[in-house]
Amino acid sequence: MDDNNNNNVNEATNTRGSSRRFGVGRTNAFDIFNIIFFIIMGFIMVYPIWSVLMTSLITPAEAAGRFFIPWPRNPTLHWYQFIFITDRFPRSFVITTIVTIASTIYTLVLTSTFSYALTKKTVPGYKLFIALITITMFFGGGLIPYFMMMRAFGWVNTLIPLIVGSVGFFNFVMIRAFLSQIPEGLEESAVIDGANELTIFFRIIIPLSVPILAVVTLWTAVSTWNAWMGSMIYLPRRPDLHVLQHVLRQLLVEGDTIEGADFEFRRQFEGVHIWMQGVQNAAVIVATVPILVVYPFLQRFFVTGIYLGSMKG
Repeated sequence: MDDNNNNNVNEATNTRGSSRRFGVGRTNAFDIFNIIFFIIMGFIMVYPIWSVLMTSLITPAEAAGRFFIPWPRNPTLHWYQFIFITDRFPRSFVITTIVTIASTIYTLVLTSTFSYALTKKTVPGYKLFIALITITMFFGGGLIPYFMMMRAFGWVNTLIPLIVGSVGFFNFVMIRAFLSQIPEGLEESAVIDGANELTIFFRIIIPLSVPILAVVTLWTAVSTWNAWMGSMIYLPRRPDLHVLQHVLRQLLVEGDTIEGADFEFRRQFEGVHIWMQGVQNAAVIVATVPILVVYPFLQRFFVTGIYLGSMKG
């Protein structure tokens, strides 16, 4: 009994000694520095977004002479009403949503099926496909050949170039590396039970690949949602099909206003002066919110998917 008590005392003493050696249970100067540093970095990252949001909710009179706006004194939604007063901004929002969803689905279907096929080294032309994919990761044809190809297909002034141009072969590499880690015994067991390749792919491979597919979904959706150059290049005669970021760029960089919005706004809100800085900030918030809403749902897969997808199969 005494031996047990002595052992317990020795273990407690060793634990306290280890805690003191490794700084567990106490706050040192390095911890304080880390806390202060990350608070400052967090403020630097959050402040621009907060500033844009607050500026979109105030009047020019309130903004005059104020560098930091923690909260609007008299919040207004006039600038949000301005961008939605005609159908151009809402229409571009809907078009961007359609393009983002379509390009994400297209990318997932193409990269996942192609990656699964090339996990089988018995596929005819396996080495050739791998070589071609590797080359495209280092060398590209460029913008002009791609535009000429889209024009030859008759796809200029349509949304198709914005959708099919979203596939990145780096996604293929990530998915293939992930799928290569799935034990072959699972597929062999399914074959013994009478499953064909499609059944194995949709009922075994896809459910096991959710983390990496979520990463590819997030990457593709964010890049497609933020893209504006494709709209400018491939839709020169279809301003009615311009995506949200293209309209936003015209509003911010080129200084254009939303066609017809000035007259309609003055008619509905007589006496309210149009403040373009407030309008621009409201447009930025509207364009940013969808990605901020989607990201938390995919975040839990992000680290796992990148880690497993980056491991060599």
